[in-house]
Amino acid sequence: MSQFLSELISTPVEDGLKIRLRQAFIYRLGPAGDGAWTITVPSGFVSDYASVPRGLWWLFPPHQYPEPPVLHDYLYSHLGYSRAVCDAVFLDALQARQVPRWRRVCMYLAVRFFGWMHRAKRTLEP
Repeated sequence: MSQFLSELISTPVEDGLKIRLRQAFIYRLGPAGDGAWTITVPSGFVSDYASVPRGLWWLFPPHQYPEPPVLHDYLYSHLGYSRAVCDAVFLDALQARQVPRWRRVCMYLAVRFFGWMHRAKRTLEP
């Protein structure tokens, strides 16, 4: 079973909407053993948590489940992974974080439908 192997420890960035990791953050995808994929988000990585429009913050607060969105942002920033893979890992991480099913399905569908905008933006950044 997938699980977070370390705690997410961060500090706010100047704008107050983003965070910078103070130490590496580790997630294991799949059961422990030789077949598991370990993803390490390095110290210093900057994330905006979940990219939720402000009008929906009452229903989907961007900081409520911080680990899966930070992991997802990291995977999106590494263009070697397809969007489909990044989004599938996000869904897996939401389940590992025990996000209620209805909420994780909504969050997953949001990244499937709108994630291309953020992915395209990351490819344009230096």
